Amino acid sequence: MKFSKKSEYGLRALLELCETYGGRVLQRHEIAERQNIPVEFLEQILLALKRAGLLASRRGVRGGYSLIKSPEEITLGQVIRILDGPSPRSAASAKPPTKSARTAPTRPNLRARSNRPWVRCGMPSRTFSTITH
Repeated sequence: MKFSKKSEYGLRALLELCETYGGRVLQRHEIAERQNIPVEFLEQILLALKRAGLLASRRGVRGGYSLIKSPEEITLGQVIRILDGPSPRSAASAKPPTKSARTAPTRPNLRARSNRPWVRCGMPSRTFSTITH
């Protein structure tokens, strides 16, 4: 499977956070070190996941990040959509059709389908609990 670096790093960071779910918080430098992710890039990813309601953060010396939702509630597809945006297919279908699009014959969007091969194999619905256990 091919993911963007942002999604790959986000998935790896969440795997680390799943290991400590319900326990201690992890500092960004711990996650970055364990997963070999640049700290500055990881910070952007963690903030996006926090804004989406998956993570909580705590400031201070004993601060860090922790999961708000359980690993059973977080899917791979959800994380990838948060970090990379909707797939080309769903983004295109969210826009109202133009007049020319309504009258044009419909053709399958093969390019959008092939951009995300992980969608076809059922990965978006897999939760982190099925990966970590």
